[in-house]
Amino acid sequence: MSHGAVAMITSGRIENIVIRLNGSGLCIYQGGNRFLTAFSGYLGAIVFGSLIYVMAKKLNKSANIISVVMMGLVLLTLVLWARDIITIVILLVLLSLFYAALSEKLPNYFNKVEQFIGIYVLVNALRSPLYLFDGRHYGDGATLSDITGIPEFLWVAIWVCIGLMAIYLIWKSEK
Repeated sequence: MSHGAVAMITSGRIENIVIRLNGSGLCIYQGGNRFLTAFSGYLGAIVFGSLIYVMAKKLNKSANIISVVMMGLVLLTLVLWARDIITIVILLVLLSLFYAALSEKLPNYFNKVEQFIGIYVLVNALRSPLYLFDGRHYGDGATLSDITGIPEFLWVAIWVCIGLMAIYLIWKSEK
């Protein structure tokens, strides 16, 4: 969804979004800023994972705003760009989680489930770019390398560092 959002913000158009059960996905888009769109995928996963955790933890008063915004993004994706059954099911589950997060009457363990999902998305955002070290010169790191001349492994290192910083900030918020 991050690729799609950035593509649209930079005058692009989304054709299709696919989300897989292993946490990976694909956004087919046209136009927009290639650099920002390619960079935003793993960065967006880090941001979404962190926001889900903050929302579940209710660390601040903006948790409900986060829930509503995330519901809007998921609903928009579901209606406009989801085409396969797995993506639709994943988006429906996410939609129900964000909706449930708005309820004050849920048992405390539900917040722990949401926190787990947020951390899972965040850790997956750390793990996923490591697959770019496959020698195929394919994916977001390769695209960024082609655009900038900066080696793919440095883009992976940047994403990993940002993800580690997000985990550190979440860990620090628990103290």
